[in-house]
Amino acid sequence: MSIQTKKSERDSSVEVYRMVGCLIVVALHAWMCIFGTGIRNISGAYISSCLADGVAIFWLIAGFFLYRNFSYRRVLKRTLKTIIVPMFIVSFLSFFLINNYLLNDVFSVQIHKKEDFAILARGVLGWNNAINGLGHFWYLYVYILVMILSPVIYAFISYLEESKQREIHFCIISLLLLVWNDCSNNQFGMFGHHAFAALFPAAIEIVWGHLIYKYKEKIVKKSYIVLSLVAFLFVNGIRMLIQLSRYNTIDDSACNILYWYSSIGLISASMMAIFCFSLASNYLRKWDRALCKVASYSFGIYLIHPIVISFLEKFTILDQLAELTLRLFPHITGKLAYVMSATLIVTISSIIVCAVGTFGKTMLNNGCGFFIRHFRTKI
Repeated sequence: MSIQTKKSERDSSVEVYRMVGCLIVVALHAWMCIFGTGIRNISGAYISSCLADGVAIFWLIAGFFLYRNFSYRRVLKRTLKTIIVPMFIVSFLSFFLINNYLLNDVFSVQIHKKEDFAILARGVLGWNNAINGLGHFWYLYVYILVMILSPVIYAFISYLEESKQREIHFCIISLLLLVWNDCSNNQFGMFGHHAFAALFPAAIEIVWGHLIYKYKEKIVKKSYIVLSLVAFLFVNGIRMLIQLSRYNTIDDSACNILYWYSSIGLISASMMAIFCFSLASNYLRKWDRALCKVASYSFGIYLIHPIVISFLEKFTILDQLAELTLRLFPHITGKLAYVMSATLIVTISSIIVCAVGTFGKTMLNNGCGFFIRHFRTKI
């Protein structure tokens, strides 16, 4: 997730895009827990393709605002407050409490062995998550790394903005590099989801995000709503065909085309940005406040949705839902019905948990404030 902007600076079209990215991530994880990966049929591979680029969307969003009135001190401060602290709280609760219930059916504080802490320490030192059930935190580790190195990206963006031709050359060259990497089955770039293996493609997409938002007014048109959606569906159709071909000619590990750092991933996320911008700017203006309010939960949803999915799996709710939708609707319709209903259930459940957490935080802050004031009065 990108660093949140102040409420007064919120752009509802970006918030629509943020919500779409969040829903895509939730949908992908809900999809994978039932259907897994390496799906070798057309409908499954196509759905997997369309759900592949939630992370690419978030990298683009990071580029929208990160370098407006850039201040390295402010970036680090916001990263600590809005990313690291919530990340630590969820990690702490999962490590000592939640996983004990999910894995052992014991709702109490888990007493860990020294080996568990050693594994945890090695994971953190290796710039990677080592807590069961929080594999999606890889993105946050990379995000923190990007923020630490953000002055370098800012300097590069400043260089590009000296000439429009440089911006065009960057877009062409960076896209060709990703295409080359895709053609080499990721042997050229060796990109990944962790630490420095994700840093370079993340930086590319952040710069793309900066440029897309810079020229936003030129891509916000009613006619682009349909065109961008068709383009999104079309490029993912190409992605599906490429992936099915790879399953027949290469081993199952050759699926980088389905990842956020692929050339198609970048194009797909960009088309979705144009779609959301055009749709929101032309038809959703009266819903600005509501959209911004719902989108404010996106980071919280990202943090906890795998935990919610784990609880739903524990009680076989998602399995029953998949069985029901596939029985009621044939072929791809049943799969779409499952992924949409599962996404809705997980998202609403996550929002409820976030709302309860926000209420608890407010009550705690008010209580602490009262005692501090009372103590000062006594003194």
